[in-house]
Amino acid sequence: MQDFRECKDPVMQAAQSIKKVRSRWPATIAVAVVAMLVGLVVLTATNRTTDSDPMGSLLATESLVQGNGMALDHYPDLVKSVLGDRVEVVNNRTFYYFPIGTSLLVAPVIALTSAFGVDVVMNDHKIQISLAAASAILTFLLLYIMARRFIGRWMSLLLATSFWFGTSFASSGATALWSHNFGSVMTLAALICLVTALQRQQTSWLVGSAALTGAAFIIRPQAALLAVGVLVLLALRWRRGLPWFLAPFAAVISAFVIFSHTVLDMWLPSYYLPQRLDGGEFWLALAGVMISPGRGLVVFTPLLLILALTLSSWRRISANERALVLLGVGWLIAHWLAIARFPHWWGGWSFGPRLMIDVLPGIFLAVVVLWPRSLTAIRAKAIVGVFVLLAVWSAWINTAVGLYNPYSRFWYIDPSVDVAPEMIWDLRYPQFMASESGHEDRATGRLENLPALRPGVKYSPESPELGFVGWSTGFWSPGYSLESFWLGTPAWWSEGERRWSEGESARLLFNLQDQDVNELQGRIEIPLDTFGVQRIDVSLNGTPVHITVVAGAPDQASPAQMGFAFDSSLLRSGVNQLVFNFPDHKQVGSASSFREIAVALKGFLLL
Repeated sequence: MQDFRECKDPVMQAAQSIKKVRSRWPATIAVAVVAMLVGLVVLTATNRTTDSDPMGSLLATESLVQGNGMALDHYPDLVKSVLGDRVEVVNNRTFYYFPIGTSLLVAPVIALTSAFGVDVVMNDHKIQISLAAASAILTFLLLYIMARRFIGRWMSLLLATSFWFGTSFASSGATALWSHNFGSVMTLAALICLVTALQRQQTSWLVGSAALTGAAFIIRPQAALLAVGVLVLLALRWRRGLPWFLAPFAAVISAFVIFSHTVLDMWLPSYYLPQRLDGGEFWLALAGVMISPGRGLVVFTPLLLILALTLSSWRRISANERALVLLGVGWLIAHWLAIARFPHWWGGWSFGPRLMIDVLPGIFLAVVVLWPRSLTAIRAKAIVGVFVLLAVWSAWINTAVGLYNPYSRFWYIDPSVDVAPEMIWDLRYPQFMASESGHEDRATGRLENLPALRPGVKYSPESPELGFVGWSTGFWSPGYSLESFWLGTPAWWSEGERRWSEGESARLLFNLQDQDVNELQGRIEIPLDTFGVQRIDVSLNGTPVHITVVAGAPDQASPAQMGFAFDSSLLRSGVNQLVFNFPDHKQVGSASSFREIAVALKGFLLL
């Protein structure tokens, strides 16, 4: 008897095919819309970190494209001085210090832009953000593709959307071209190839997985942990696949070592060596990476708690799927332990657990494997409901606060989190709750124990004896570019030279000892920069002491000097406070990164 399926009417078969295609269109359109939204968020975010570690990466690319072998020696000294610890000197040649994989990957893009006369130094910020947008869209699409290997379209879209907007993929990846960006793209693609190889039992997919894992290592050396995890998985579950993964991976790494030795004159750049993980307070860092108010993974990304709820699905999944879950969880634990060994475990100037981005693909893999395949059970519906609530909260933290709240950036700049890492544990003012009032309260609280100021000593804005409230940290905008340094006119830099007033008023606090109060004659000298013509009203400990007008060129910074005498009896032992009011302050900058400034304080002398 002929099989019934072979007797179907061709017209009916065609109708069913059309119906099947039509059923895909709504989800496909939704994925495209979310992908465009992801790109739009990256392009419109107002918090930028293009001035952090990524600055210099594209210079290395441009140098390679121009035939200078990635060395930065030919750039002006001012540019190299601004890059600071982002570069290292090897055999009397200057190189970009951080991972060079992204520099290599985007070489075709920089070659193309260079052909059209686009200079990296003049456009570093713009190129970074454009490439960050491209990597963000790819990350989202790969998250969706991975989820589709296990669950339906709409649930895949929910998980992919939540994991991008609700994690450091957004709050860090959208602010600059970090090495994490394309590193995550490579690890996600490598995992998709691995999953496909296991599902289809086709070793050829392991070649792609190995090559992508090798590329991920070059872009982000922390991906070495993924390679180890995959090798362990294959050794335990599919030994026939071991050579298919190991050989291509070794080939990619060998090619990189040869390139490094030929072009950089070293077998591996220093960033790739394990010595970077030597030191630090291990147990403090271990807790801080996961639960600290200023950097905790669970605190900033509560949607990850869903992993614990989905473990109830462990019994219903296959042995290979369990191996994938163990790969994701094992990778998370290994990465967590490695970061805890890093002396700089909080990741410097960034938002939340930036250094944990690298393991998000593994966590996502574990979640989608364990995700309920059907919503008929009450437990499955509860899991989805809880996840949606956690995802909304996570998206508010990582997208709304991380990308659009300027005080989440000021949180780690003033004071610098690298100088005062103890603030990572401040329960009263965590980074995801950053606000203007909270920032000023913290600043005021930190000024209660200022070091004593000595009369007759000229102090700079960097001096710990001076307490600033309502003054900038020296940055013209939430992120700056290299353009002004190339021109030799760093008009709004730097922290060490001046602090701009922000808004209508600002305060300067200083602490005096008893014996110094009685010896002061009562005079203050303050070198300034003024933005145009500015009136300044000054009061000391609540009493008006001076009114002046400083003149400068219209709409630009001009040097000025303010000095005045006052009744020395107004001074007191302990903390004293000068209040400056600026009725003529001006708004400058773009709509997304404006400042209200009047004068910049460049020093302080009390006589």
